Amino acid sequence: NLPARAYAEVRAQVEAELDAPLESIFSHFEHEPLGCASIGQTHRAVLAADGRRVVVKVQNPAAERTFHGDVFALRSLIHVFAPQFEPAFNEIEKQFATEFDYRLEARNGLEVGRNLREARLDVVVPGVHEALTTRRLLVMDEIFPSVPLHTALERQAEAIARARGISKEELAHTERAALEAEAAAARSRGAP
Repeated sequence: NLPARAYAEVRAQVEAELDAPLESIFSHFEHEPLGCASIGQTHRAVLAADGRRVVVKVQNPAAERTFHGDVFALRSLIHVFAPQFEPAFNEIEKQFATEFDYRLEARNGLEVGRNLREARLDVVVPGVHEALTTRRLLVMDEIFPSVPLHTALERQAEAIARARGISKEELAHTERAALEAEAAAARSRGAP
């Protein structure tokens, strides 16, 4: 829920990333974003070529620079006050650094979609438009209408709790306790 970047900035970035006028790619591009986060913001659009509804994720040009500045500051603090956490911090930094290349996100999305189809799970992963995806721009099909995964999981938890005659909070507590007991048993057997 960060403030949106100005549409003129977003438009200029999309055109630079695709090396084409916006209207040659999209017959409609919503000025107001669906959402804004620290790395980028998303806009609904319609492809000019075939009329498909898509979501365009546009990276904030300052996001990666800000991230590296924040990492430098945190690394300095960790080095001085908690050097034992440096190896873990290095791993976290590597994982977050991959967030700045939307081509990786696109490949991951395609792989997740393929795996879910092979597993015959009833989960929809948006199709990715690889030809329109760059390091800082990701174009994927809009799933419309849709139920976000977190909403579907919430509903499923409520249904399971109701079927067991308990509250959702009691279900969460019971499941957490079962996982902790399972982890303790694995540790006692020498599992990592």
